[in-house]
Amino acid sequence: MDLPDATTVTFDSHAKKDDELMSIYGDEEENTRHVIQYNDGIKMEHLLTIFSSHLRHKFAQLPVTTTRIENGNHSIAKEYLRPFMDGFYQCNTPLREVL
Repeated sequence: MDLPDATTVTFDSHAKKDDELMSIYGDEEENTRHVIQYNDGIKMEHLLTIFSSHLRHKFAQLPVTTTRIENGNHSIAKEYLRPFMDGFYQCNTPLREVL
């Protein structure tokens, strides 16, 4: 789960177009898309996101590129780190509503 957006993210080991491995997620209403690329496959850094709980002092972070669509034009922000945590918190608490 992407913490800033309270959005579920799935790491998929099946290649997308051009044999790229990536996860794409975001808010359709706000025309925002986040992309996490992992062309070398799913690694420990991705698995650590599912072990992240409130008991850790620092959540796992992954590099994410954000694209925003405004008036049909794509604007790409530079890649930056976003914190992730296990999605069970989203399923079992009102975390999305709080954020």
